[in-house]
Amino acid sequence: MDVSVAMETENLIIRKANESDVEFLAEISTNEKVQKYTGGVIDSYENTLDHINRHPENIDGFHIIELKGNRERIGIVSFVPNNYMNEEEILISIMPTYWGNEYGPETLSVFKGLWLESNNIKHMFATVKPGNTASISMLMKEGFVFVEVYEDPFQGSQSLYKYERSYT
Repeated sequence: MDVSVAMETENLIIRKANESDVEFLAEISTNEKVQKYTGGVIDSYENTLDHINRHPENIDGFHIIELKGNRERIGIVSFVPNNYMNEEEILISIMPTYWGNEYGPETLSVFKGLWLESNNIKHMFATVKPGNTASISMLMKEGFVFVEVYEDPFQGSQSLYKYERSYT
């Protein structure tokens, strides 16, 4: 999905990540509280920063979530491969300081429609850790339904949710 212009919601600006975001991407990718709920392999900030700098092409798929008022970076959104389904899924990560402010649902609402329209598809997936009640609630409010729990070799148990667009 190519989104070249920033999207605005009531509270947020969501824009493509660029080279000036490398340190923030490393910071959110190594935040233990964020990783507890999103999973993945946690490495040191320095190693992660080095990896991103050596592979700048990986930045292309990420979007930065900023507060509209002061443009502070608070999170990321991307579509990432899910090997279990052989499809991409949405990944939203918000820094813990901003949890509970409904920024995740605001981001999901915008990106859900954009992803479906730009790819001319009628469904999308998301996975969450089974105990991540805030993300599960967010997905269900946006019309996602539970599909199953599966075991990921790197992340353990994952709950799979699917959103199916209706054509009316």
